[in-house]
Amino acid sequence: MLDIRAGDGSLLAYLKRTHALEPLTIGIPHKVCEPVRQKGIKVLETEITLDHSALPQADHIVMSAVLEHLPNPEAVLSRVKGKFNRFLLVDIPNTGALDDRLPLLLGRRPKQSAFHAGEHLRFWTVTDSLFLCRRLGYRVEPYYRLYDFYYQLGLKLWRSYPQLFARYVVDITRRQD
Repeated sequence: MLDIRAGDGSLLAYLKRTHALEPLTIGIPHKVCEPVRQKGIKVLETEITLDHSALPQADHIVMSAVLEHLPNPEAVLSRVKGKFNRFLLVDIPNTGALDDRLPLLLGRRPKQSAFHAGEHLRFWTVTDSLFLCRRLGYRVEPYYRLYDFYYQLGLKLWRSYPQLFARYVVDITRRQD
């Protein structure tokens, strides 16, 4: 399993412990990679956005909270296309969710950052993510809508209307031969 920019490595450490997976992550810089290594995860220090960087073949590839931080996510998705044997899992925040649309109606920018306003370079909606994947030749099946605790409205509107009520979208693409 390859996790591109694996954060602190917790997901890979969990999967290594619970499933017989050989995890690998791609990340930079060194200070970010060291905590991942300490969890027993192999780290390839390279930048995924560079065309010349090595991208190994893997059964599964995960890109969680990555695309919105990249200047050219289309190029990265194109590079990843032939590198997974079973599936690619991509998750993105849904800027079309109601809690992002309301600030826009009030003349404010949606807040999708944890540390500073410029950390998200691209903004996505459910429709945008599906359109991009299909345009690049991916067949997304299925896609999931995820919600935060404040979306539990009793009616679970995020299931029926993901464009408005899903906070995150997870696209899963299976390898097409």
